Amino acid sequence: MLDLLRELRLRDKLTPSRNPEASWCCIFLPALIGYFMLLTKLLNTKPAIGSFEILQPSFQKLLYPDVQSMEIIASGMLWTEGPLYIDDESAGIKYLLYSDTRHNRVYRWEEGKGFFTVGKTLYMLNSGCRNASFCDTMYEPGSNGLLRLATSPGATKAASSLPTSIDLLVCQHGERSISFIRENGTRSYLATHDKKGRRLNSPNDLIWSPDGNLYFTDPPYGLYNLNKDDELVEQEIPYSGVYMIRGSDIQDSLRSGIPTPKVTLLDNKLSRPNGIGFSPDFSKLYISNSDESNPIWKVYDINDDGTVKNESIWY
Repeated sequence: MLDLLRELRLRDKLTPSRNPEASWCCIFLPALIGYFMLLTKLLNTKPAIGSFEILQPSFQKLLYPDVQSMEIIASGMLWTEGPLYIDDESAGIKYLLYSDTRHNRVYRWEEGKGFFTVGKTLYMLNSGCRNASFCDTMYEPGSNGLLRLATSPGATKAASSLPTSIDLLVCQHGERSISFIRENGTRSYLATHDKKGRRLNSPNDLIWSPDGNLYFTDPPYGLYNLNKDDELVEQEIPYSGVYMIRGSDIQDSLRSGIPTPKVTLLDNKLSRPNGIGFSPDFSKLYISNSDESNPIWKVYDINDDGTVKNESIWY
């Protein structure tokens, strides 16, 4: 081995004083490496917008150190909704899914590394509406809230026999339903009507409870005509609702492929129920009302059977 190295005469070839041509490499190689490092940084730097006003110090725990603003990671959409972060360490996948309700699509955003700036890609077409002649006449025909089926305590057992792991529950404006959309593209409905047989308005947002019950909001945003912004198309339920579907009924729908009729109304007094969430101990349910004439957050206590009581204005 030593004899081979001596025969190659690497010292003579790579020492600038013995080989002037090597001096060019010594000058330009570090410059080239520095250039690529700078280019990599530029490619991965995202525009910033806004700033944080932190009212409670504990909020700082949710931010990266020294973060003062928000990054713009994607653009070119018309109305974004329903962000869902997929993080499976065992499968080595991490990416963000989100809806564009106007474009009737779900997009995927994935963080890149170095020159591999993956960014935004199309994940699903016709995410909320599949009848093109109808979809094109509606203002917001696409999907809205997204929820991963495998994250439900009640649905995990029923979903475990499915061939893929990224199976979603999707609020669909155009279809006026909550649907199962599996990673392989197959679709079926979970809920399309209330207990009286009336079609839902346009399910907006949804969340699991620890025992596998599903809670969702149903304002009329998906019913607005594209060309007549004050006209609601074919509204059957005369109010906006907050609903619950029990985990056992979700499992029955998964097995049968038939939408469940067991959709429990929790509140019909909010004009535009939208975002939905639980307190950390899951004892309270919060609903935002996205109506500029009555912009409130409402809070409810949760009964042992999953229904709600003691409603009040939280903010």
